Amino acid sequence: MAELGCGDHKAAIYDRCEGQKLVDLDDITALSWGRALDTYSSALVTVGRAGSCCDLLTNMRSWRHELVIWRNNRQVWSGPIVRPVFGAGETTIAARDRWAWLDFRAVRADMTLTGDLTDIAVKLIEHGLTHPDGDFDDETCILAFLEAIPSGVYGSRDFKALQSMVGAELRNLTRGPLNATFLGRRLVLFGPKPLSRTAMLQDKDFMDELTVVEDGLSAVTRAYVAGQTVTATAGGTDPYYGLLEQIYQDQTVTTQFDAQTLAQAQVDTNRWPPLVISVPDGVQLAPDAPVDIDELVPGTEVPVWSSATCREVNQNLVLTKLDVTVSPDQGERGAVTLAPGTALSEQLTGSGGVG
Repeated sequence: MAELGCGDHKAAIYDRCEGQKLVDLDDITALSWGRALDTYSSALVTVGRAGSCCDLLTNMRSWRHELVIWRNNRQVWSGPIVRPVFGAGETTIAARDRWAWLDFRAVRADMTLTGDLTDIAVKLIEHGLTHPDGDFDDETCILAFLEAIPSGVYGSRDFKALQSMVGAELRNLTRGPLNATFLGRRLVLFGPKPLSRTAMLQDKDFMDELTVVEDGLSAVTRAYVAGQTVTATAGGTDPYYGLLEQIYQDQTVTTQFDAQTLAQAQVDTNRWPPLVISVPDGVQLAPDAPVDIDELVPGTEVPVWSSATCREVNQNLVLTKLDVTVSPDQGERGAVTLAPGTALSEQLTGSGGVG
């Protein structure tokens, strides 16, 4: 059985797209990296002056160079350097995964994109990575390592010129059943089905207490969706719970089909008050937890069984964030954020009801 264990980390600086190596980092005094669902992740490495790389670090530049991190000789993180800080006693290197490039690319033209949500996302990314001032190579290498898994959900989305950045629009797309995460230099686009599944975790596998919550405030038996020019309704009065209504507004929804699909999805997901195992955000996993670091990918299903409360629950959760920190005094700490299984298919944020 796999175990999380404790890892040995290494880091290096490369030219962008993991081209020519600039320097292997030594005298590392602190290191952190992560993985995130539907947004960018960050990494931070601090190196002292006792190592041999100081002279080479003077050539390091934001955006031109990338930070690459390995754990037990397996690459776990990669992305552009965005903020190096040079101090008298140490140098701190802050980086983000390649989503950062998309946050610095504008939507430059009016577009209406139709099809599978994954295809819409790919076309949006291709638009952002096309250079408006000539035939330049893609310095991000996002398209070269793109894994686009069809979501199985079709729709249409409007984008307006010079109103937003590509990264922000990709986040908007992932508010629904489309999901995205960077694994090293690889961007994975996928739908509401989990990417994979881990072994079951129990109370003893977490370094903090779990709680069980029946979330009545998330229940909805009748949903209304108000799009740009369309509206839709799904559901009605439940014979047991009664009538619980919610209104969901999203101006990017432009077709009746999309609006109806979103309304029905809300009712299907929240018809009954969800029973949720509440895992504290960023809870640390025990070193002997039966998972490997390669399995801790955002979008992965994590079954959790909790018997420590008055209401025993066995539930499938979804990993939405992983944070790993390494320091000389505390060693390696791996922390996860888990969300209800509906996190991969949630559509919109509702208004109304009791907050």
